[in-house]
Amino acid sequence: MDNRKNRGALEKEKKAFPSMSGNKLLKGKEMVMVGANPLSEFRFFLADNVKSAVQGLLQEIENKIKEAEKDIETEKKEGDSEMVIGYKFRKTAFEEMKDLVRKWFPDIFEGGEGK
Repeated sequence: MDNRKNRGALEKEKKAFPSMSGNKLLKGKEMVMVGANPLSEFRFFLADNVKSAVQGLLQEIENKIKEAEKDIETEKKEGDSEMVIGYKFRKTAFEEMKDLVRKWFPDIFEGGEGK
């Protein structure tokens, strides 16, 4: 395949997702560049697509943290200390997941480390 066609496809993809408004899944976003031997195929994702997917993941984790916080408050009012402990554990686990995502994808966030 002609490399000019690949560059044109890449430019179309960039134009199709200029600001990546709204987070999107990576499914179906894999791109393929065909080149000369020995590298006949090179598969990749555009950085904006990865950034959007990671931000979506972080938002879902944040939603789970807020959900656990609400459950903690509900169970505190009802006086069920065992459930409070369980929801606190759940909240802590989601906070740790969020920290790990930010650790392993620091380039996704402005200025390096995610906040």
